[in-house]
Amino acid sequence: MERRRAAPPRDTSSCRDEVFSAAYDDAGHRRPGSPEISESQLNTGKLLVATTFSDFRRRLIINHRADDRAGLLLAAFTTGKILRLEAETANRYQEIAVARAELKQLSARLVESSGRGAALDLARTARRGGPVADGSAGGDGEPLEQDSRRRSAGGGVQSQPS
Repeated sequence: MERRRAAPPRDTSSCRDEVFSAAYDDAGHRRPGSPEISESQLNTGKLLVATTFSDFRRRLIINHRADDRAGLLLAAFTTGKILRLEAETANRYQEIAVARAELKQLSARLVESSGRGAALDLARTARRGGPVADGSAGGDGEPLEQDSRRRSAGGGVQSQPS
């Protein structure tokens, strides 16, 4: 069996003209040896081609609409996911901003309390007549920093919580 290659689709009117030109001469007489093709066979072929293309067009439209709907669903899902991620990021940013503000406040309190401690040490030192030769505040041999820590931990003057 010999296989024939399918010819590319053509306009049906030009196909009809080719068949008639091959089967009939310029005067409209049938050429000898040409296949017998009737008008009804040509119309049947034309109807078959039109039906095939109509079915193809219908399937193409259905596929196109299905692709459009799938694309819209995908876009809606993606947009929703992006909006949820942006909301989560905004919440995390807000948490970070609050934590940063709290950290600044704690840092300021720490600086303030360490500054008060140093100021108290200087005031004690000034009342006692200044540091003695060994570098301690009261001549007890403890350096100024340890002297202030001992007092704040041991019942001396303590800073008030803010």
